[in-house]
Amino acid sequence: MVVNQQPEDHHYYSLILSDRYQTECTTKVDEACQRLAEEAFSFVLLDISSCSPAECRQQVGLLCARLRRANLVCTGPAEATELVIAAVKSGASHYLSTPVQPAGLLSSLLQLSSQAVGEDTPSYAAPPASSTVVISHQATESTLHGSSQAMRQVRETIALYAQDDASVLIVGDTGTGKELAAKAIHRLSPRQHSPFVPVDCASLPETLAESILFGAEKGAYTDAFQRKGIFEEADSGTVFLDELAELPLCVQAKLLRTVETRRCSRLGSHRQIEFDIRLVSATNARHLQDERLFRPDLLSRLDTLVLELPPLRAHPEDIPELTTHFMNLKRVIKPLASLALEKLQSWHWPCNVRELKNVITRACVLARNKEIIGIDDIQISQLQRWTGYQRTLLG
Repeated sequence: MVVNQQPEDHHYYSLILSDRYQTECTTKVDEACQRLAEEAFSFVLLDISSCSPAECRQQVGLLCARLRRANLVCTGPAEATELVIAAVKSGASHYLSTPVQPAGLLSSLLQLSSQAVGEDTPSYAAPPASSTVVISHQATESTLHGSSQAMRQVRETIALYAQDDASVLIVGDTGTGKELAAKAIHRLSPRQHSPFVPVDCASLPETLAESILFGAEKGAYTDAFQRKGIFEEADSGTVFLDELAELPLCVQAKLLRTVETRRCSRLGSHRQIEFDIRLVSATNARHLQDERLFRPDLLSRLDTLVLELPPLRAHPEDIPELTTHFMNLKRVIKPLASLALEKLQSWHWPCNVRELKNVITRACVLARNKEIIGIDDIQISQLQRWTGYQRTLLG
C-alpha cells in the first residue's frame, strides 16, 4: 500500500511495483488504517516529506498499530534528520530518501521480504533503541551508485556495451569501481549465466602468470602439473583482467595472439585450445602511454570499446547518496550532521569511492553509541600520517 499526498506519485510507484506486487494507493493515513484492518498487506510505503516530527510519530504509530506482519517503509528528504529519527523510533523498518530510485525501492522490499521469512530478525515490530535499521537507496554493493550526470552516463555506456561482444577497456583511477563496472557489463550481457572470472594481474607471480592464464601441461616446468588456464575455465563467460599494465611484456605478447585468434596453447604444449570469452580489461589512465608497461599493439586490440570512470572529485554531488549507501551496508540508521557532510564534500578523495567507503565505515563504528554522526567521526586527515601517501597515489 502506498500512502502519499501527491496523486502523481501513486502512478510512479504503481509502475515500479507492478511486475512484483499488487498496489493500492491512498492520500490519507486513516484510509490506510481502515484497509489494513480489512486486509493483510506485505508493505506500507508512507511519504512523510510534508510532516513535522510530531506528525510523523503520530502517523507511523497509527500504521504500526495495524501492520500485522507488514513492513512500514518511510520516504522523505535525506537531510531531514529529525524526521528520520522520528520515523525509525516510532517503528519504521526502512527510510528511503527522495527521490526514490526504482532499484533502491525494489531492493529494500526484497530485503525486508527475506527478513520476514526468517533470514534475519523480523523487522515489522518497532525496533529497540539500541538496534540499527537501514536507510536504503539500493541494497546491493555490486551497483555503481550516483545520480550525477557523469554516473548516469557511465551506466548508460555500460548498458550499451553489454549488448555487444567486443573487448572493453575500463580506464579509471584507483578506487573508482573498475571491477564493479566489469561485473555490471557481464551481468547485463547475454553471457550473464556463464562464469565471470576476475584476475588481479598485479598479484600474479611473474614466473607463473603464463601458466595461470593459459594453463600448463605436466612437466612444463619444475613441479608443474596439468591444469587448465583461466581462459579455458571461463569458456562462454567473461574474463576481467584488472591492472593489465602489471602483466609482464612477454605475457602481453601471448595475450595479444590469444585476443586475436581466441585460441591459446598451454605452457609445455603446442596444441591450440579454442575458447569463447568476452574480454574486459582495466588499467589506470596514466599507464596507457607508457610503453615500458604496455605493448601498443595489445592496447590497440583491447580498446575497441573504452569506458572511462570519473574520479569522485569530478562528481562530488554523489557523495550524499554514496554515504547513505555505505551506511546501508553497515545497517546503520544514524543521520549525518551537516558539517560532517560538508567535510566529506570538501575532500578531494585521492582513492575515490573506495576511500569514502572506508571513511564512512570508520564513522559508523566511532558513532555507534551516538544518535548522530558528527564532524569528529569523519576522520579523513589521519590518512596523511603515512609519509608520501598523496604523493604516491597522485604521482
